[in-house]
Amino acid sequence: MRELKESNFVSNVIYIRNCEADILPFLGSLYELMEANFGQYEFIFVNDASCDDSARLVREFFEKKGRKNAVTLLNMGGFQGIEAAMAAGIDLAIGDYIFEYDTVFIDYETSLIMDIYYRCVAGKDVVAAVPRRSRSLLSGIFYAVYNHTSGGTGEYIHSETFCIVSRRAINRVNAMVRNIPYRKALYASCGLPVENVKYARTRTSAERKEKIEMENRVDLAVNTFALFTNVIEKGTLFLSMCFLLFSIAVGVYVCVIYFGADKPVEGWAPLMGFLSAAFFGVFLIFTIVIKYLALILNMIFVKEKYKIESVEKL
Repeated sequence: MRELKESNFVSNVIYIRNCEADILPFLGSLYELMEANFGQYEFIFVNDASCDDSARLVREFFEKKGRKNAVTLLNMGGFQGIEAAMAAGIDLAIGDYIFEYDTVFIDYETSLIMDIYYRCVAGKDVVAAVPRRSRSLLSGIFYAVYNHTSGGTGEYIHSETFCIVSRRAINRVNAMVRNIPYRKALYASCGLPVENVKYARTRTSAERKEKIEMENRVDLAVNTFALFTNVIEKGTLFLSMCFLLFSIAVGVYVCVIYFGADKPVEGWAPLMGFLSAAFFGVFLIFTIVIKYLALILNMIFVKEKYKIESVEKL
């Protein structure tokens, strides 16, 4: 008797960026799992300006497999960063459920993929696979601060390896915002059922990020804090209070000097100190305000979310 396969159409959106060392084991495992469990599926590989042979290895792998019209290689027009690149792949996906793989490095049992899928089909709209221990200290600090300052609007987010998202969740998020600055935060706060599944890592890898990737991640972290948390608002208030207290202290010092017996150079030092601190505080707050305005303008008026060089059907 022929084994029944899942009837849902699933899309696999995979981010590739200089990952030739890990791409073939990932392709072999994922291809076998899809063939064994799904009657209809597709692969969308988002090539974010890789400088190695990652894209070539993908082409060669599927040329040997001989599948038709189920594999797409999306070549970005220069480095876009993981969020913009994945957004391009998700926009192209047509599946009822979409697997999103931010990395091709496998540190989990492949059976976890189907476990995640069944949980989503059972009623969750977003299910993420999360390692029990964060991959880096900075990553752990970022998520800890974010979850503490996000206002409890949804499920906590973590350093996930991959996730599955229902078509309903994709439509909900697209209706919420024009551009998607950070998928995890929007998925967690969209109001639909979300679940994190923690797993024990089967192996580890020392991730090395290029300078351009690190700069992109830092910018993403700053934008995420500005848009989805109150940490910048509280930080600005704290700085304002510090400058206010400093101004009061300088004012007290000026009164002591003015009414005291000893008269140094008349008023020059406290006046300069007060003006320097005051202007520094004002310009710092202006910088934060300008950052917010830039984010708002980008979210509202920028229509081009990403740049695509070419789309290849393998």
